[in-house]
Amino acid sequence: EDRDEAKKVMYVSGTFVGMIIGRGGESIKAMSRESGARIEVSKDDLGDRDADRTVTILGTQDAVDKASRMIEDIVSRSEEEPHFGPA
Repeated sequence: EDRDEAKKVMYVSGTFVGMIIGRGGESIKAMSRESGARIEVSKDDLGDRDADRTVTILGTQDAVDKASRMIEDIVSRSEEEPHFGPA
């Protein structure tokens, strides 16, 4: 068995962090379960909701790749949603 831990750090706009974490952490827990990776989001230290936050993904290379694709999917779907710009 391959015990090598891979690590990937992504920078995500604070706007999307809520979508990645989900209500009560549901979304991030589901991604963790599905990918097999540990996903950690940095705390919002500055109280600036829109500041970039770091998302650290840990696990096997496969798990890390899978989890990072899931997060990229959420972000790209969210960017397409019209509710961010002026109506």
